[in-house]
Amino acid sequence: MREISTGRHKEEIDRLISQDKAVEGEVKATQSVEKLLRYNRDLFNLVNNFVSFRSFYTGRDKALFQVGTL
Repeated sequence: MREISTGRHKEEIDRLISQDKAVEGEVKATQSVEKLLRYNRDLFNLVNNFVSFRSFYTGRDKALFQVGTL
C-alpha cells in the first residue's frame, strides 16, 4: 500500500478512477435499460402465473409457485 500511494502508481490509479467517473452516467443508463428489459421480459409471465394462474390451470407448464420446494 505504501508503494502504491507514494509512487507513480497513485497517479495511474487516480487517472483510472477519473475515467470510470467520466462514464458513470452511461453505466447508470445502461443498467436502467437492462432493468426495463428484464421487467418487460418477465412481468407478463409473472402476472399470468400469480394473478390468473394460467399455467397452473392449463397444465401445459408448471406455474412459478410449483417450481420451488419447501
